[in-house]
Amino acid sequence: MKTVLLIFIYLFFLKQGFAQNNYVMPKDYVIYKNLDNQESRIDADLDKDGIKDLLIVCAKKGSDMGGEIVVLFLSSNYKKDKKPDFFDFEALGYNIELKNNVLIVGACFGNGRFCKTLKFRYETKLQNLQLIGYDEESFGNAVHDGAYNKSVNLLTNAYNLSKYKWNEKLEKDETFFQKTDKIAIPSIIFKDVNQKMESLEQIGAKYLE
Repeated sequence: MKTVLLIFIYLFFLKQGFAQNNYVMPKDYVIYKNLDNQESRIDADLDKDGIKDLLIVCAKKGSDMGGEIVVLFLSSNYKKDKKPDFFDFEALGYNIELKNNVLIVGACFGNGRFCKTLKFRYETKLQNLQLIGYDEESFGNAVHDGAYNKSVNLLTNAYNLSKYKWNEKLEKDETFFQKTDKIAIPSIIFKDVNQKMESLEQIGAKYLE
């Protein structure tokens, strides 16, 4: 009975406002769960104000899959207007982790053979999470035709693109094209990812044609 009561209390506070921080779920959205029935979320003090922030993937109510968004409750901003930041990121599944103060949001799309990874870090001057890295990986078809890796460093404005294919004789992937270059990229904060995603996708795209 005690266990049931504790579970009820936890679920009540989760519904009301993500427990102790009073973060309110975006309207018409529910917490998304991966195929392993686990939530994709990070609870950590990202802006170093002593209060735990929350990054979580949410999905449209009444939808088994589709319409997912990545939602950020940054306490230093949320206490001002009570609105979270978010960007669209509809995918098959998510991998979210925090390493060395860098928030990593990864996801795979379509049939799972194309993936993106976004890397954020809190920037005091911008009072928000700044996008500092953007990666793409395409596995191509069964023999890796069309396979490539792209990595963009938004702090140095440098990017690296490599194309590879399966070498039957060596029985391993073999890189046959590589390009490293620089391109002017303005600062991108979390809430602007939606409108900037296409420009990130176009970096080095001419070498993939």
